[in-house]
Amino acid sequence: MRFCRIQSLGIACAVTLVAAGILADTAFAQAPGTPQVIVNQDNTVTVSYAPASPAPLTGYGVAASFNGIPIFTTTSPFFVGNVTSFRSPVIASGSYIIQIVAISGNTTVAGPTATFVIGGGGPSALPFTNVMNAPVVTGSTVQLSWSAIVNATSYEVEAVVQATGQTFLLPVGNQTTLTVPNVPFGNYIVRVRGRNALGVGQFSNQIIVVVGVILGTGDLQVTLTWNTTVDMDLHVIEPNGTHVFYAARNGVTARLDVDDTNGFGPENMFVGAAGAAAGTYQFYIVHFGGNVPTTSTIAVNLRPGTPSAQTLLFTRSTSVGNPSSGFNVANVNIQTGQITETFGTRASDERGEPPAKRQ
Repeated sequence: MRFCRIQSLGIACAVTLVAAGILADTAFAQAPGTPQVIVNQDNTVTVSYAPASPAPLTGYGVAASFNGIPIFTTTSPFFVGNVTSFRSPVIASGSYIIQIVAISGNTTVAGPTATFVIGGGGPSALPFTNVMNAPVVTGSTVQLSWSAIVNATSYEVEAVVQATGQTFLLPVGNQTTLTVPNVPFGNYIVRVRGRNALGVGQFSNQIIVVVGVILGTGDLQVTLTWNTTVDMDLHVIEPNGTHVFYAARNGVTARLDVDDTNGFGPENMFVGAAGAAAGTYQFYIVHFGGNVPTTSTIAVNLRPGTPSAQTLLFTRSTSVGNPSSGFNVANVNIQTGQITETFGTRASDERGEPPAKRQ
């Protein structure tokens, strides 16, 4: 067993990691400690850490990324020997994230991460999470916007095609708006995250983007999409008890303006500007027909386009069509701005009557 060292953009092993055939898998009660990194004036680093418990039979390795790009992973670390401290050779200027990995045979366990910068002038933390706003869709052009992150130098937008699961990740530079023309018709789940020299931060909230169908909006817009060809339905009980759904699309304040029976959605419910009633709107969905495992996504856009806007996404999984059973999603108080996720099932028709026959 010999020693490997961090070099340049990575870690180069001087020799063989481990003598063959001497180790067996061992469970760890405690991972290695957080790496304590001292950046030396000559652009080397001294790394020390608390040992794992029990002591690894093989030794320790390092998982690392350089400027946000993984070099070695926790499952394929570079071996540094049976030591709890080491000093690297000179390494390149940039931002690093490292973890210490204890290794016993085929078993590895990684400790917490630590970040450091060689050369100075870099950020001291990954970007924070930001907020994505409700989209503006005009024909096939989609306008996206999100809040800025103080320590982000650029952003990445992720879009998932709901019908297929195909995912696109689009670097967009240091901007907080994005206009995308000629988007194919369909339903998309979209979110954004920040990036800096240390890597990427956590993704924002998700939004639904519907292209090809005009959706009503106002002080509240709730949109349902799903990933199969079954028939899903969006329901709401208004504060005064009025039930709005496919068979009664116009309530006192809420309206179902888009109803889909062919699969994927959307279905859309909205309350017009300045038209909200005092009290709670109770939203739920019904898996009306088709026995296929289905994931439904429900976007609640409260006061879109205003400084107090909120956009939250909820998902529900169903598998069997049952027109009589509803799945709770969220309660919304438009006047107070409160959105509360709700769980469990309920009768699909609040009057206790069998659901009307689908037209």
